[in-house]
Amino acid sequence: MSVIVVGLNHRTVPVELLERMTVPQHLLPKVLHDLAGREHLLEVAVLSTCNRTEIYARGTRFHAAVGDVRDFLAAYSGATPDDFDEHLYTYFDDAAVGHLFAVASGLDSMIVGEGEILGQVRQAWEAAEREGSARQHLHRLFRHAVETGKRVRTETGIGRHPVSVPSAAVTVAAEHVGPLDHAKALVIGAGQMGAGLASTLRSARRRGAVGREPHAAAGAGARGARRRGGRSRSPRSPTRSSRSTSRSPRRRRARCWSSAPRSRW
Repeated sequence: MSVIVVGLNHRTVPVELLERMTVPQHLLPKVLHDLAGREHLLEVAVLSTCNRTEIYARGTRFHAAVGDVRDFLAAYSGATPDDFDEHLYTYFDDAAVGHLFAVASGLDSMIVGEGEILGQVRQAWEAAEREGSARQHLHRLFRHAVETGKRVRTETGIGRHPVSVPSAAVTVAAEHVGPLDHAKALVIGAGQMGAGLASTLRSARRRGAVGREPHAAAGAGARGARRRGGRSRSPRSPTRSSRSTSRSPRRRRARCWSSAPRSRW
């Protein structure tokens, strides 16, 4: 009874295909029940973010369990196995454990050391527990992975300077163009990514990396930069009034998953 992980991430697959494989939160219960009902999968958990989709499972036999996961990915995404076979990575037993520990510690992220992934690992574990698809083996695996991720961040220097994709973007921009005085930043994002970028811009302003009056028009998920009634919520808010953006072309809300049609999902 092997523990396996089958997945794709930002390094192994084109963005367009990765988006088709991404599992949004509202579909996660259905996905977990679909996977858990397959013949050779005894326990299952799904870790799906903007940069990766990984399925952790305990199976009856290695090759049969990988085949079940592969069949699910094809049905879910509407792609043929030939479209993604060469992009899949598969680990089992000790290698699967080591991979999850590296992911939870931020060592396998697009920005090494970013802390958001640890919370996403915990959320994947909690969702599998709620749906009854993670029991003894995966419960212990994810519990130890979360504990390991916490220890890595507290006992090493990897989390000394908070790093994320938004903060890296601001840093690189400042290095190329100098202090971003009087810069106007447009923040389009959903969920934690949009909120993270808005927060990063506010922090950069306090440090003097950007001008004192940057403006940010945030997407629906950027809680720190929402519009309220056409006016900014407070003088400190970096939002623009609705009047200043009313002539802008309509923007589609940024998502971590694609609107590409899937088969029966």
